[in-house]
Amino acid sequence: MVLTGCSQIIGKAAAPETKLRAEQAKWFQDSKFGMFIHWGVCAVLGRGEWVMNNDRLTVDEYEKLAEQFNPVEYDPAEWVQIAKNAGMKYITITSKHHDGFALWDSKVSDWGIVDRTPYGKDVLKMLADECEKQGIALFFYHSHLDWHHPDYFPRGSTGHHTGRDEHGDFNKYIDYMNAQIAELCSGPCAAARAIWQSGRLLVRRLVGPAGQKARQTNSRRLAPAGNIQSDSPVAATGTDWQQPPRSTFPR
Repeated sequence: MVLTGCSQIIGKAAAPETKLRAEQAKWFQDSKFGMFIHWGVCAVLGRGEWVMNNDRLTVDEYEKLAEQFNPVEYDPAEWVQIAKNAGMKYITITSKHHDGFALWDSKVSDWGIVDRTPYGKDVLKMLADECEKQGIALFFYHSHLDWHHPDYFPRGSTGHHTGRDEHGDFNKYIDYMNAQIAELCSGPCAAARAIWQSGRLLVRRLVGPAGQKARQTNSRRLAPAGNIQSDSPVAATGTDWQQPPRSTFPR
């Protein structure tokens, strides 16, 4: 089940699905306090998750950072315990930020922690298991925007210095993105209860006929419900800078 507008249904007639969505939104609103983690290959440079764009790094330059990303001291049990000790109810972590780097064992692309780094482990699966064990809800922050993928075109307002060819098939990119979201919703990381989608604002900023086509494609094909089973414990939230998170699945 994909939920993209739960705030709009609170207070309406209590049909079974509507009531469930309202309960999910209320759980998130009542939880209030959670941990938000931006992490990935960008950590090698220590200048934030926008460093690829801000420092105008090309794809080839940025990919070399993966060879240095080896978080051998990663301890998901400690992370979750810190959240619990602070009274937090959930953890949100980047599954993929704008650099396109996957923190799980994606079968759709080799641009991720398992295939490209010396660490070679699925950190999201490890965190999902620990959150389940300690009773903390897990959300994924997942970027629609992608500075790495060749078919994310037109570019929007960022990612213009990556060295990619100035053409691409946005439909192919949406298929790729949806395939990765489906992996997160049905694979080893499926214990996560929500996906915090990020990046639609940049698509909306695209101008001209190409931008209009991209916006129409985005709204029509983004995270289709057919990719997620109706009983999946995953909700799609709003984007981070446009609107507050919309919903989650309490268990």
